[in-house]
Amino acid sequence: MKNQRRAHRNTREQIFLTAAELFTEKGYDAVSIREICEKVGVGKPTLYYYFQDKESLLVALIDEAYRLGFDYFSRYIMPHREWKHKFQGLLKAASVYSLEYPALIRFFLLLPQMVFPPNVGKKVEALKRKEMDFLIDLLKEGKRAKCISKKVNLNILLVLLLGAIQLLVTKPQSSDTPYPWHEHDIEELFMFFSNNILQGA
Repeated sequence: MKNQRRAHRNTREQIFLTAAELFTEKGYDAVSIREICEKVGVGKPTLYYYFQDKESLLVALIDEAYRLGFDYFSRYIMPHREWKHKFQGLLKAASVYSLEYPALIRFFLLLPQMVFPPNVGKKVEALKRKEMDFLIDLLKEGKRAKCISKKVNLNILLVLLLGAIQLLVTKPQSSDTPYPWHEHDIEELFMFFSNNILQGA
């Protein structure tokens, strides 16, 4: 029974990760259920066992990508009291997410640039607002802690931060850099913000 449940989880996860990879690479409209099934190595009935149709797969994938993102944020940011460590935790959260689920975090970060059915687009906008509110609140906390200068525009800082993270997550991989992130990437990014933008960090 345990093996059967594990097999179900593995199959569902493979469908998830493959759909994330294909949607990110080609766009939602250009990907068919057949293409997803062929890449996973399952028949259509197997996919329909887990998902009603392509749109329900998309919605479940979006929910899972955001759930994982906020789980990582909570795990690596929330335990810290000092803002400097929270900021480091943010970078660590993105790093661990990219190491454990590279296809999902690419999908997560590139969602706002994709075209979806209108009702799904509204869902993405709402989730993106929630994410941006969370990050802006974190940066505001940095200002209150006097780690960020009052002169710094937080919206611009957030764009710079997310752009840097997205670049690291989506950078090409090679045989000697099998994962998008390494520890030195986190350290270098933190030092860049520490030396050029943050105060007392």
